[in-house]
Amino acid sequence: MLGRRRRNFGYSDTEEKNSLLIEDYLSGCYDTDMSVPLIETIQAADLSTHVDELLARVEDKNQHIIIRRNQRRIARLVPEIYVQAIDHLIESDPAVADTIALMLNVEVRTDIQASMDEWHAGKARPARKVFDEIYAAGGQDV
Repeated sequence: MLGRRRRNFGYSDTEEKNSLLIEDYLSGCYDTDMSVPLIETIQAADLSTHVDELLARVEDKNQHIIIRRNQRRIARLVPEIYVQAIDHLIESDPAVADTIALMLNVEVRTDIQASMDEWHAGKARPARKVFDEIYAAGGQDV
């Protein structure tokens, strides 16, 4: 988008660049009213018969294609600019890189899911009690 000027409200150049990159990407990912993302779901078994059509939608319309097997999401086809935007964010912000690394860690995801299951089952404990147990076991005071 040539000629676009934007006021910098205290953002660093990197934050401004990230914001513009994401804005440019998102402007092509939504239907004309900017409220409905162009996302479609397809079964993995149907992928091979429609691969050319799906790739054209991803390339030409910035559409995302969610691939499911047995009603479970297994993959997503996304435009290259989407991946470039994520790569840029990861490279420019170590906190984002750390967060993504944790989100992709199977052990961490398993622990989070177990905690959520316990919480939903009414087995939650106050954080202060957990911290006191850690301290009593020789951990640092928190």
